[in-house]
Amino acid sequence: MVPRQTRQNGSQLNLHMEQAKAAKDGPKDDLSKIHGIGPVFARTLNKMGLHTFVQIARWKTEDIAKVAKKLYTAPERIKRDKWIDEAKKSTIASTASGSSRMLKKSARLSCSFGLFGLSRLIGLFGLSCLFG
Repeated sequence: MVPRQTRQNGSQLNLHMEQAKAAKDGPKDDLSKIHGIGPVFARTLNKMGLHTFVQIARWKTEDIAKVAKKLYTAPERIKRDKWIDEAKKSTIASTASGSSRMLKKSARLSCSFGLFGLSRLIGLFGLSCLFG
């Protein structure tokens, strides 16, 4: 992912990430869950097209410098607060919880389709119909 800067409205710089379009339409994460990102930073990051933990997790050194400049903060703060590490952990956690929710939903659907659906689900995933 290579960020690029373009000029808009005179001297205003806008940072574009390759994934910004995908994130705009897809699910958005609460970036303020990352230590050091408050509501103001989160809004600014969103305006820059950064909406997900995955986007932050993929930052390179150059990205940190450009984002820090837009946030009027030092790149060292982003590194010290470990935004990238926390974004990676949050990405893993949200992926794991999403998979868990999907399995639970499948189990509930299986229960509603009777014994055949349940036995098939147990065979595929080793699950029982006890999910609430």
